[in-house]
Amino acid sequence: MNSIHLQNFPQINAKIDSALIDEIAKIRHICSTALSIRKEANLRVRLPLAKMWIYGKNVDFIGKYRDIILDEINVKSIELSSDISSIGKEVLQINFKTLGPKIGKDIQKVLNAQKNGEYEKMPSGNVKIADIEIEKCDFDLSFLPNDKIATQFSKGADVAVKLDVELTQDLISEGIMRDINRLIQQDRKANGYNVTDRISIQIATHCDEIVNALNLHKTTLMEQCLADSFEIVPLENLKSYREHEIIDKTIHISLSRL
Repeated sequence: MNSIHLQNFPQINAKIDSALIDEIAKIRHICSTALSIRKEANLRVRLPLAKMWIYGKNVDFIGKYRDIILDEINVKSIELSSDISSIGKEVLQINFKTLGPKIGKDIQKVLNAQKNGEYEKMPSGNVKIADIEIEKCDFDLSFLPNDKIATQFSKGADVAVKLDVELTQDLISEGIMRDINRLIQQDRKANGYNVTDRISIQIATHCDEIVNALNLHKTTLMEQCLADSFEIVPLENLKSYREHEIIDKTIHISLSRL
């Protein structure tokens, strides 16, 4: 039998769904933009946010990918809108150095139309201004958001993305729970536990904010970590533990396999 490395590639008769590929690429651009906003606002991904807005002319298709975006960006809800002008303005910048030699004396007409914001985007990606079609290499389109902290434009998806960066105590508490969940899963692995092993959890901390978050989300944490018992105890009561830090506070976690 010949080596597989000497065989021909199989023939694939399936039709490539170009529209699906294009949509997925745009969703990836949207998620990347949202994560960039998080980074700029210093909001870690495990910290849930209340809402996300996506503005653009063609945003209807995004609805069927809503759950993917909610999970990837860790937001509670998404709103789609075609009214992009409500959150900022698009700015056309002409490269007169390259365009001037191409259109000669018509450059003044283009300059006047640009100042007035009179241009039309073409399906090809070019723009028409003063009845002259200008190629992509001779201009740049940018978006100036009203809120520069929470809004960015995604060129790859041709949409503006905005996040609600205001944090409530409920969101902060849920974020703390998610951080502790990650630490417990990390300690489970370090202890050599099997994925299905049931455990007991003891946690010691002097931070009231962490204690409140644990009490609020105790049931969820136990379910996700396969814990049959959970206690917040003084540090001296822990026989063995691992020390961690979240929200700049120290937390000690002790796990026991049941």
